[in-house]
Amino acid sequence: MDSFSTLLRASKLAQVATPISKSIRGGSQQIPTHQVIYTPKAAAVRSEFGIKTTLPKQIGYSHISFNNIDNKTGMPDVEKNTSKMYSRVRLQENNIIPKVDNKSENPLFRRPEKQSTKKNEYESLLLGFNLHPRASVSQVKQILKANPKLHGQFQKWLAEHHPQVYLTKNNADIARLVSQFLQENPDIVKSKLELQQLRKDQNGRTSLSANAKQIQGTAGLSYAQPGRLTNTPNGIKYHTVVPGRLVENNTIAIAGFTGGVLERQVQKPASYASNVPGHHSRQFTMPFKVTSASMWDNGSVSLNVEYVKVGDWVSSHSARSNGQKRFEPSNPMFDSVAGRHTSKEDPLARLLNVVNN
Repeated sequence: MDSFSTLLRASKLAQVATPISKSIRGGSQQIPTHQVIYTPKAAAVRSEFGIKTTLPKQIGYSHISFNNIDNKTGMPDVEKNTSKMYSRVRLQENNIIPKVDNKSENPLFRRPEKQSTKKNEYESLLLGFNLHPRASVSQVKQILKANPKLHGQFQKWLAEHHPQVYLTKNNADIARLVSQFLQENPDIVKSKLELQQLRKDQNGRTSLSANAKQIQGTAGLSYAQPGRLTNTPNGIKYHTVVPGRLVENNTIAIAGFTGGVLERQVQKPASYASNVPGHHSRQFTMPFKVTSASMWDNGSVSLNVEYVKVGDWVSSHSARSNGQKRFEPSNPMFDSVAGRHTSKEDPLARLLNVVNN
């Protein structure tokens, strides 16, 4: 028995996580649904990707995701999919920690939900059809198509139970009554609940809305904690400075992502890069300080950056010809290692000369 458990833990069955969604590409953008499988090149040449079925050579040497290792037909669902792996690598290499805008209440830190009344009413209507509060438009149209007599049934129920609404015509009351009608009417065709949609709320009751109350993940893009200190050989690193290219007047391309920057900050370096003869403006890389990174509901990542004033474009042509700088760098420690060591050794050398003489 001991040898069997050791064999099971070392096998592919124990190393591959169970997917939480049937759709490999169309699942949640904030929570990883499938484990990305990497196969070495030597094994990929033999079309061996760790599953019982050999895959076509068109898959190449990239990463794959699948729902199961094998099934009864011998044809498991496999797709060439890297998910957010390369985005995670780029963010971790640049020490960038993305943040998620939690639209629902965080269970660890109690605070009122920052949602409008209109949005809460809309989500309550979706919950009446067993739909997620972030259901797509196609899902809503599909469930409405399955209930062609919904309007007539609601008008009949409204006339029998709440006829006074026809006199007041209050939109808030109508929205509340629609939610009540969807819960009480057994003839309404609702969406089938999946296992991963069922969660328990604070009172222990199974509820679809409890899924939105959970902490939203960052799709595995970063496991570091925001606000932590990063130690380097030169001391504590407070900010992340990465190279970027100017795409538009206020848009920067950094590490495969796009970030926003104030146009007045990059006006001078953009003019310098655009007017250098024989070069394209995209050939120039400029240093930027990443102030924050945010991840949105659709899985996209946006960066907020600040331009670091250092380089030849911070000085005018006349000032450079006279050996004088018009603008001083914001941080003199951005020099090379040799330059920093030279500036530190000059006072020490003069002191040693005085002592020796």
